Amino acid sequence: MSDFKDRASELASDVAAAAQRSAKQMADSAAEKLQSARQEYGDKLKSTADSMSDAKESARRGVDKLARTASEKMDAGSEYLRSTSGGGMLSDIGHAVRQHPGAIIAAVAVGIALGYALTSRSDE
Repeated sequence: MSDFKDRASELASDVAAAAQRSAKQMADSAAEKLQSARQEYGDKLKSTADSMSDAKESARRGVDKLARTASEKMDAGSEYLRSTSGGGMLSDIGHAVRQHPGAIIAAVAVGIALGYALTSRSDE
């Protein structure tokens, strides 16, 4: 009977050792998967942050370019107004009308419509 007890004890010890090995393997596997997922999602988060930074820089450059262009156009308009006589302006307007008659007619129509709309609102 003591042989049976020894054998049962040995079998229980083997089962416990196998269970420990299996639990350790499962824990190691879970730790590896967690580390891999942490690395993957960390990389994705970094990539998203970099993309956002690049987009911000691109937008900033676009706004800077737009502001610079608007400033240059205003400077050119200012210089034109200061340096061109009334007769020269009338000549330039005549030239623009001959070059782009459709655009001039559309601009006049929009101006008349705006004037009418503003006048009718002030009458109310």
